[in-house]
Amino acid sequence: MIGDWRDVWQELHELARRLEEIRDGRDGGSVGASADMRAFFTCCESLRDWVKQEIGDTGKHSRVDGEMKKYNALKLAHDIAIKTKHRVQTRTEPWTEATDAAVISQSVTIRVGASASHEWVASYTPPGAARPMETDAVALSREVLAAWGAVLVAVGLAP
Repeated sequence: MIGDWRDVWQELHELARRLEEIRDGRDGGSVGASADMRAFFTCCESLRDWVKQEIGDTGKHSRVDGEMKKYNALKLAHDIAIKTKHRVQTRTEPWTEATDAAVISQSVTIRVGASASHEWVASYTPPGAARPMETDAVALSREVLAAWGAVLVAVGLAP
C-alpha cells in the first residue's frame, strides 16, 4: 500500500537496487528483468505526480517540473517513462528534445542454474547530434536518485 510520496521514493530506491542485482546477475529470466527496468522509469514519473500533489503544484508552470528539468538524468528518465507507458511520445515535447529516448539491451549473460545478468544502455539523440548518446542504465538510475534527492529538497520535502 502506498500512503504518500515517501513510499514512492522508497519504491524507486528498491527498483534501483534491483537494477544493480540484474546487472550483477540474479535468479530469474529476461521478462522479470525487463519489467523491473520499465518499473524504475515509470516509478520516476509516479514520484513526480505524488510530489506535485504533496506540495499543491497544480498550475500550468510546475515548480516540480522546473526543478526536474535542471537535471539531464531526470529529463531522460521522464522521456523514457513516457515512451515506456505509451510507446511513443506525442502528447508532450520530449524533455531531452530527442524523440528516440529509450533503454536498449546491451548484453545478456545466461549462467547455468537460471541466473542471468543484463546490461542496458539508455540512448537518445540530442538535437544537432550526429549519433545517439548512450549511458549505462544502472549509472543513470544512480544519477536519477541523486537528482531526485536534490529536487525534493528544492521543493521543501526532506527525502
